[in-house]
Amino acid sequence: IPHQPNQPIDSASRTASAPDRSMEPDISYDDAPSETSSLLEPSPDTESQPSEIKPSGRFINSPNSESARAATATYRITAASQLLAYAIEGKMGTVPPDSPFPLACHRVRSVLFSRLVPLCRWLLVLLSFFEPPPWCEANGGCVERFSASGPTASAGGEIDKFYPSWNVVWVSAHKSGQIEAVLALFLLADLALRVGRDGSFRQYLFVFGNWQQQRFLQACSVIALALCAIFPLSFFWRVPAALLLRAAVTATHSDGAAREVAAMIRFLPRMASFLGLMLTFLVFWAWLGTVAFYNSGKEGLLHFSRLVESAWSLWTMITTANYPDVMLPAYDASRLTCAYFIFFMIITYYFLLNAILATIYNAYTEETEDREKETEERSEKNVLKAFDLLSGDAPYVGSDDLEAVFVMLNEESPEIPYIFPHEAKLMFALLDRDGNNRISRIEFLCFCDVMRVGFESSDKYKSYVECYYPNIYASSGYQCLCNAVNSTAFERIIDAVIVANAAVVYFQTKALLFGDGGRNSSVAESPHLDDGVLDTVWEFLETAFTVVYVVEMALKVLVLGKMRFFLSTQNTFDAIVVVAAVLATLVVYYPNRYGDSRLIRYIVLTRVIRVSRLLFRFRDFGILWDSFISCLPKVRRVALLLFFVFYYFSVFGMLLFGGLITRDPANPISLRLVGSAFEQNLYWANNFNDMMSGMVVMFELLVINNWPTTSDAITSVSGTKWSRWYFVVFFFIGNTIVGNLVTSSVIESFGEIYKSEKRKTMFSETNIGGDFGGDAAPSTSFSEGDILLDAALVTGTKTGLSGQYRATMHGKSIESKREIFIKMLGNKKPESDEAN
Repeated sequence: IPHQPNQPIDSASRTASAPDRSMEPDISYDDAPSETSSLLEPSPDTESQPSEIKPSGRFINSPNSESARAATATYRITAASQLLAYAIEGKMGTVPPDSPFPLACHRVRSVLFSRLVPLCRWLLVLLSFFEPPPWCEANGGCVERFSASGPTASAGGEIDKFYPSWNVVWVSAHKSGQIEAVLALFLLADLALRVGRDGSFRQYLFVFGNWQQQRFLQACSVIALALCAIFPLSFFWRVPAALLLRAAVTATHSDGAAREVAAMIRFLPRMASFLGLMLTFLVFWAWLGTVAFYNSGKEGLLHFSRLVESAWSLWTMITTANYPDVMLPAYDASRLTCAYFIFFMIITYYFLLNAILATIYNAYTEETEDREKETEERSEKNVLKAFDLLSGDAPYVGSDDLEAVFVMLNEESPEIPYIFPHEAKLMFALLDRDGNNRISRIEFLCFCDVMRVGFESSDKYKSYVECYYPNIYASSGYQCLCNAVNSTAFERIIDAVIVANAAVVYFQTKALLFGDGGRNSSVAESPHLDDGVLDTVWEFLETAFTVVYVVEMALKVLVLGKMRFFLSTQNTFDAIVVVAAVLATLVVYYPNRYGDSRLIRYIVLTRVIRVSRLLFRFRDFGILWDSFISCLPKVRRVALLLFFVFYYFSVFGMLLFGGLITRDPANPISLRLVGSAFEQNLYWANNFNDMMSGMVVMFELLVINNWPTTSDAITSVSGTKWSRWYFVVFFFIGNTIVGNLVTSSVIESFGEIYKSEKRKTMFSETNIGGDFGGDAAPSTSFSEGDILLDAALVTGTKTGLSGQYRATMHGKSIESKREIFIKMLGNKKPESDEAN
């Protein structure tokens, strides 16, 4: 019994529609029927009967009982689904052993834990930002300290907070411990279920005989956090341990962050030579500067008093934070001394740092290629193992087994998009390249590519008029309207309106832009602007622009249809601004307490951003935008790694320097910053009094500029120059390594997009693709990488569907999408298994 399109596949529906295998006779594969199975529509002469389903080869002439056969069938579907889920995600994992307990663990974890576990991990990380910092909770409470204010220790004695912070202590220490214990026990239970699913702790750590270091770190971090949360420890010891373990649990379970850490560890040996060369050159040049500037006046006293201070001064020069400040005392005394500093900067900043960037880029590129190759090989192994489980002794997989796999993926793999019945039929058709309603071993290798394809019926993209008033839609007048709205001239008119809108807003705000606030300007704002009455020229113009934008959006929705209209990010942005402007107009001019018409201007002003669309007329800007979009997935992984770097350094900063940046006159430490550059520049917010403040300081250090001001303040209040190593280590890890990883990913993405632009080929050249609708429909092509499929017949396979479907592939480049679609839709019989 075929499912209807767009109705979810569930276990109940499949059980009701599946034929009873217990009454089927044992048959051989030569006698297997060729009729379409339960994924496809039955033929007219068999419409009242479910199509006969071929049992798998392992059940032929089997003496097992019906219950044993059913249990074995359930196991092979479950195991195959798990392997295919691993293949789609590019992971190497094990399948549950063929026994009740591992299967039960797998089912419980999939249903109850898999969706909540990621949320629990991130809740643990967020808890660190809203609980009391250990330095103040151990000394009388944080709420009182963060709220205390009064005359400060500064010379002026102004009224201000004594301990600058975000003051977001929303959870008490006791509540924090309780929440942490609950979340840690939940994660411990998830770990126990994963171990039970694999059969033993050894099998959990060894996947197909390969040691899984990431799983070992995951288990250690979860167990350690649970022990820390359960056993009663003092707050002073529990919170620091918990702060470190929470991020460890989340980071080890994050495949993106773990992948980047592994890549970073692999190319660290390549960087060692350049880092060693830089350190050697730095020490040598510091020794030379100490000798050269000894007793030379300000330069020797300020920056080259001894070897350690000389090395520190040169190090800050490398970061470009205060290069002229270090050089100018000596340069003011003798112009020739500039050669010492210029030569040092050329060697370190322009050569060694760029050599490190080149090393990281080459290593990152190689690591990415190796990782992609390894992922493909891992996915192929999992797919082939799943095929062996599903096919048994047969050389093919039937549609009933594949439908059962889709059901299992829907129920137990929330990370995989839900598969609807019509999608299942189309996926089977794409896999069945030779159209014989069976999937061979070679065809099954395309399973991961097919799972990346999303399907949408083209009927969803028809307009309201096209669906319900076809006669009006086919009329010449309506077609002229469609052509006008879809024309370039219409867009040019709207662009001209936006430019005029920008000009009006400029003249309205001219006084504010030039800093006189309208006091000495001929375009000063009229007092009638905020009276809630439509009585000024500016208000009439703002209302007119709003009306034009509403008419434009209405025409586009009428012609294109709601779905096609919102496919465009630009149209979505315009719609949000138009709706906001209409609501603001109603609020301003409908009698109420608020009547300031400047609200409309501020909202419509955002519409002026649309002028930037003119930049896309330039090819290079389009390439730049495509590069930005394409690098987001890669940068997301590196950004996640950078977040954990920020987190750990913020934790250590809070543990080491928490509470030292203070303006409390009763605290003698506050007097150490009186008269310093830190006080003069009002840098009080740059501190480690809480986690949020520490994260902001980390970003400032990543940007580099003026970081010595913060570093000198921390050195003063901590009373030791060893605190400088905190900033040096962060520069190496945050800037030199992770920052260069971000740069490498951007360079690689830009290079791929640029090469793609040079060899771009339209899908029409290979007879793949098309436009929406029929002959009368406006010419609206799909975006590159998408195709239109005739759902009734795909690769020779009858699906029982009708109409056209838009197929979109995610996670691949345009060239890869083109090649994969051509391979799927080529209607060529694949080579035999023996030939391969």
